[in-house]
Amino acid sequence: MVGKTRWFVNIPLSLVVGDVREASEGVKGLSIWNWPPFVVMAGLAGVAAYLFPGGPQSQFLWAYFAFALAAGLAILRILGIPAAGESPTGAVSGWRRLRPLISLLSVAFALAAVVRIDYLADHGEVEVTGRVVVSPREGRDGKEFTVTLKDLPPRERLRISLTISDARPATQSCAPDSTLDIVLADDASTLDKKVPSGRPVGFQLNDRKQVVILATLTAPEGCLMSVSTGEATLRG
Repeated sequence: MVGKTRWFVNIPLSLVVGDVREASEGVKGLSIWNWPPFVVMAGLAGVAAYLFPGGPQSQFLWAYFAFALAAGLAILRILGIPAAGESPTGAVSGWRRLRPLISLLSVAFALAAVVRIDYLADHGEVEVTGRVVVSPREGRDGKEFTVTLKDLPPRERLRISLTISDARPATQSCAPDSTLDIVLADDASTLDKKVPSGRPVGFQLNDRKQVVILATLTAPEGCLMSVSTGEATLRG
């Protein structure tokens, strides 16, 4: 029977026949006019993918959730779910009354997700550990290490941690007693003294694209230590 046409037949027919086809409620429910919200949602998803800045995934959870809701509502708009217990005529009529609201919510959730991702592209957290260069890599007590970050995206703050380890672990164990005095090379007021291995420190960057940090080692006498990057992130 025409009214029992399967969904995989109804969907292609809906793209061509639309609301003009009165013979099948299945085809009519999948009218071409049900598709614009899905197309808009998919287009906004493409915009979000283009703007996507990268960084810790946890900051994107809200946007992912909003897109999931938008996609679900858009698919619901296409397929339709008549209310259980209603007559076929009543169900279709009730569904038609909900269509504008479903469409509005689908587009609104997708747009909100894009706005969130666009905000994070300018202000979200960005991992920059791979851009950190520490020179030299080894030194003894009193040695000054230069930590350089270049080509940074504009952000307000840098959070960085440096790791101190024994350069000769087989013959010494000095890391627990070693610290660093860390300061921005061009701002002595940012000095943070006696920073142990792995403890993060923060600096105000004001959108500067290059940062030079000086780290002076304090270690037990005679110990050769290695200094490397633990983690570096930008935010704000």
